[in-house]
Amino acid sequence: MTLVIGLDTGGTYTDAALLDAAGGRVLATGKALTTRDDLSIGLGGAIAKILQAFDGPASEIGMVSLSTTLATNAVVEGVGGRVGLFMIGFDDKALERADLARAIGQDPVQFIAGGHRADGGQQDPFDSAALANAAAAMAADVSAFAVAGHFATRNPAHEIAARDILRETTGLPVTCSHELSSALGGPRRALTAVLNARLINLLERLIAATEFPGRRVLAWLLVLPLAVPAYISAYIYADLLDFSGPVQSALRGATGWQAGEYGFPSIRSLPGAALIFALTLYPYVYLLARAAFAKQSISQFNAARTLGASPRQAFWRISLPGARPAIAGGLALVLMEVLADFGVAEYFAIPTFS
Repeated sequence: MTLVIGLDTGGTYTDAALLDAAGGRVLATGKALTTRDDLSIGLGGAIAKILQAFDGPASEIGMVSLSTTLATNAVVEGVGGRVGLFMIGFDDKALERADLARAIGQDPVQFIAGGHRADGGQQDPFDSAALANAAAAMAADVSAFAVAGHFATRNPAHEIAARDILRETTGLPVTCSHELSSALGGPRRALTAVLNARLINLLERLIAATEFPGRRVLAWLLVLPLAVPAYISAYIYADLLDFSGPVQSALRGATGWQAGEYGFPSIRSLPGAALIFALTLYPYVYLLARAAFAKQSISQFNAARTLGASPRQAFWRISLPGARPAIAGGLALVLMEVLADFGVAEYFAIPTFS
């Protein structure tokens, strides 16, 4: 019996099904909430429900297949990054075919001389200089490029040349129409390339937002300062940064300076205490802000990107305002801890309310 687990990560739920591929039967199903900040949590929950419902050993499962409706939803909803389209060997009338103009919307389009004939021969010389100049002007406003050449399925030379120039001059992802379709219809191939370019950017952002080397270790390390009381941190940093501490001693040993010949900020001061509190208490803000960002829907961010906002602008205008209540709550906890603290203020001889 050939058993397969099928996984589908949707915008709200992650669904799983255990299939008998040979018999065409569904043996078990499972569902879990999609966890956007860490997709593996939702996937693991759905798989766990499958294994609980399955009577046999897990070793009988021969394959796990993962799909996602996030990309499909992006096409239907029209979200994703802005795309710069280069039409090589076409005129502006090509936008009227295959619903290309509607799909492009407000994204920039450039018509470049070049392209080929039906027999694969060159139609016009490729204007690489015009393409490079247009790419430089577009680069700050788009997240990917799509390239469609006239009869590129018969001769993709100009598309390949354009792809190499775009990658070299901008470093952005490039989708060529001949790599996706062998159809002769240029506008339809251009439409396919545009949709693919938008999805590449969307999926790159999804992967970057959920996975990078050391992410799990870093998630624990960022919370560890809460395990160290502020006054212990004050003792440690004072010992390290005082005049007789290892940092200033090493500095004097390396430079030959004597006392009074160099300036070094005093850790036993109000700014020094602020530094200690910041290093010790920032996890209050980090944990609440991280949870707030994780619960935000990506749809609003993507909608802002389709309306022309850069990733930075979308963050400041959409993502950050949604997380402000959580950040304010974290800051309030930090403020209460600072006002109630005694050890740091006493050790650094700073007057306080308490």
